[in-house]
Amino acid sequence: MDFQQSAYLEGPDGKPLSYDSFETTAQDKNELGLAYLFRTDRPLDDLTFVYKTPGTIVTRAFDYELKNLKLP
Repeated sequence: MDFQQSAYLEGPDGKPLSYDSFETTAQDKNELGLAYLFRTDRPLDDLTFVYKTPGTIVTRAFDYELKNLKLP
């Protein structure tokens, strides 16, 4: 399967550590769950998970007003 994304762990040195395998954990019409499996001896606190996927992020402002809220 080609999901057109990349996932890897990155150490403080900036070098990527590729995953050993991945598996689909869930799949529905509008959802997809993936588990990436890495083999490393390094402490996980030293590594950052990097996930890149094509897509667009759209930011919009919406005017709203909250009325008649009972606050503690």
